[in-house]
Amino acid sequence: MATLTVYNGELIAGGGFTTAGGNPPSRIARWNGATWQPLDSGMNESVYALTVYNGELIAGGDFTTAGGNPASRIARWNGATWQPLASGMNSYVEALTVYPGAPGQAGELIAGGGFTTAGGQVSAYWARWGCPYRHGDLNCDGSVDFGDINPFVLALSNPSTYAQTYPDCDILIGDMNCDGSADFGDINPFVACLSYGDCGCP
Repeated sequence: MATLTVYNGELIAGGGFTTAGGNPPSRIARWNGATWQPLDSGMNESVYALTVYNGELIAGGDFTTAGGNPASRIARWNGATWQPLASGMNSYVEALTVYPGAPGQAGELIAGGGFTTAGGQVSAYWARWGCPYRHGDLNCDGSVDFGDINPFVLALSNPSTYAQTYPDCDILIGDMNCDGSADFGDINPFVACLSYGDCGCP
């Protein structure tokens, strides 16, 4: 079984392979237009599903390590390193997709497979990963207020540091104009959100 997606303009392939184009990317590789390249050291077992969520590449499969780090059947690639999604699943992940969610809410990552627990909780064969907070609540404290200004600036200026500082938040909470990304076009809608409470999508 093999799976494909596009991330940062490159074709990403996942499967059970241990070489690609003569290079040693283990179970996951990217095509840069000329050659296959590894994403760190890859996974220790097969990759069955790929998608892009919150600006990161998400991989699911039967692996227990990603890039040498513990990652139980699901992991995210931030462009530099592999990281787990919480404690992962107790068995394989076979399908991944992104559900956009309701207006004013960040989307959710949906996973399906042979697992019966996800993140240490009972979740038979499917689970969702996402942030329940409203657009504008960049520090994920449950309210949109002036405490969200610095996190908003951080999300726009340094997304990777934002993700590390607020690991339970979805950066798309900062997508105030609902165009699919958190960027400088969201500044005016964010100001309107703080000023008038208009924090939903157009």
